Amino acid sequence: MSLTELIPIICALSSSEKAQLLDMLKTKLAGEDKIAPLEHHKTYPLWTPYGAFGVARALVIASLSSESEHD
Repeated sequence: MSLTELIPIICALSSSEKAQLLDMLKTKLAGEDKIAPLEHHKTYPLWTPYGAFGVARALVIASLSSESEHD
């Protein structure tokens, strides 16, 4: 059965049946993923642009060269 055939059937479901379907799909997809879930009370590195001056310089140069091409 294709997705286009399933959509009208899903739309006809009650709110509680849609919630059950979402929960079942979420559980099924979580079991298929090979991504480890985040662990409680553990810290994870997160890159931010703060202090990335080389990147800022490259963006300014690219912006200025783009402006000069359009003049």
